[in-house]
Amino acid sequence: VADRALDELNTAVDDREMREKVIVKDLARVDQRHSAAQSEIQKLKSDLAFIKRQLLVTVADRDSLKQEVAQAVTPEKVERLKLGLEAYNTRITDNLIEAQQKVDGYLESMKSLRS
Repeated sequence: VADRALDELNTAVDDREMREKVIVKDLARVDQRHSAAQSEIQKLKSDLAFIKRQLLVTVADRDSLKQEVAQAVTPEKVERLKLGLEAYNTRITDNLIEAQQKVDGYLESMKSLRS
């Protein structure tokens, strides 16, 4: 009876040791996954910080450009630009009229040569 009880006790101890080994292996895998997840979280935090910095730079650049445009586009400059465009349009119109007159003169001279 004592031997049987000793065998059962040894079997129970062996079973418990096996369960403990499985639990230790499971804990090691969980710890490994946890470490990998922590690394991924740290990488994502770093990426997010980079994106935030880029966004701040982009917003600052946009605001700076807005300010430059506001300073560059004054009513006086707009008026000068309008006057320049009007003068340019006038020159183009004058050149077109002159070119049309030359074409008309050429056509008249061609008609008179034919007759």
